[in-house]
Amino acid sequence: MLSDSGYRAVAETSPHRSRAGLGRFSNNPLLLHAPAGRGAPLATSLRRVLEGPVHFTICHELDAPLDAVELAVLSRELGPRLATKVASLESVVTVEHALHRGELLRVLRFQASAPLPIFASYPVAKDAMSWEERSTYRLAEHTATWQVSPKEQWRSYFRSAGTYRLERLPEGRTRRRVEGDIEIRLRLLGPLVERLALAEVQRTYDAEADTLRELVNA
Repeated sequence: MLSDSGYRAVAETSPHRSRAGLGRFSNNPLLLHAPAGRGAPLATSLRRVLEGPVHFTICHELDAPLDAVELAVLSRELGPRLATKVASLESVVTVEHALHRGELLRVLRFQASAPLPIFASYPVAKDAMSWEERSTYRLAEHTATWQVSPKEQWRSYFRSAGTYRLERLPEGRTRRRVEGDIEIRLRLLGPLVERLALAEVQRTYDAEADTLRELVNA
């Protein structure tokens, strides 16, 4: 069985204005804590260095062996099931799912049900709320690289990429670690939009952990 979700987040995000008038994040720590149980399933750290992208790390510890969790990660059902657990998602469609020579190439197309709250009063086009996640998972390394791409006309405003790793833990348990960078290129509003986007990323990986539980226990 997999453990229930406790939660802990550590965010190093103290915004201030640079001389150029653009938002930046210093390294002064701002710590946010909520109870975390034995699994300590989520630990998130965010850091922005000068005006570069925000780096994040999200970890869940699961009470199941790595082989079982890996089968769940490789499942075709992962994307569609995920869509039912995230309120902000209208759908997650599997565009490509190909396993060849120990590597899984997967492309998931996400469609948000609504824009981020900061844009709620604006007429945001539906294709601006759609993106694809392309990942290559290598079974020998239990690791994937991933990249998120919005529709072509929006790519100059957004960039996100990173890694996804399964790590074997004592007592037949597994840690799922996701690391990545996210950058929103919007003058003045960029840092605020990044914070909102990171909150959605965190909720999505929380939901994915719940989906992995379901698949392992199925």
